[in-house]
Amino acid sequence: MKAKLVSLFLFTLLFMHSTIALAVVAFPDFKMTISKGVGQSTLKGAMLNLQDVNGTEFSTMGTQSNAMWMYNWNLTVDPDPVIGGTFDITNLTGVTRTFSILFDLPTSVSFSPAVQSGFIEALLEDKSGTTGLGVSGAFANNVVWNGRIDGANTLGLGPFSPSCSGTGCSDSLSRQDAGPDVYGPGLVNDIGIGFSFELSPGDKFSFTTEFEVQPVPIPAALPLFATGLVGLWGLMRKTKTAAVTR
Repeated sequence: MKAKLVSLFLFTLLFMHSTIALAVVAFPDFKMTISKGVGQSTLKGAMLNLQDVNGTEFSTMGTQSNAMWMYNWNLTVDPDPVIGGTFDITNLTGVTRTFSILFDLPTSVSFSPAVQSGFIEALLEDKSGTTGLGVSGAFANNVVWNGRIDGANTLGLGPFSPSCSGTGCSDSLSRQDAGPDVYGPGLVNDIGIGFSFELSPGDKFSFTTEFEVQPVPIPAALPLFATGLVGLWGLMRKTKTAAVTR
């Protein structure tokens, strides 16, 4: 009986390890989508000019602007998988705008179960003097951050609503963490980060953020399987006892 349980335990560990599948991803098809409620802009692949940092990490930095916004980013992505870095957006219109920003990263691994972590910190700045809109003060309403696995929101922070008054004012959102011990669904294809917020006319909102997903370490998962093994041992013992009494 003990030999059978040991064999079953070793098989369980092997099965847990086998749930981590590897794939080869050269330059990941990282994608950023920026929308303002009506209309959107999507940057992906070669448009982001991804640079190989060390064979596993890739960096991208750049600027995009139009009549509605000015957007700057400096990000590092790792298909293993992690997304992190900084970006900022300035509302160039004379009205409050609702912005949504989404990062999507295909991954080079798949595994189940997963543990996830992430953070956000931000700086709101009144830029009425430089944008020429003449609106003093700044606000950002309903700031929400989401970590995403395979297209679904699996981790969240917010809502936050920083604000300040006076020309040239600023307000910072101190670092807000989610995790590191937040368990999520299994990872199959991709991870992402989603932001949504309202931004006052002519003002700038800057972010530093990161989202990481990793397989649950085997030691952390052992109690779950140990419980199952105890139940299986009890069932086997009960079956053996019933067979002897016949």
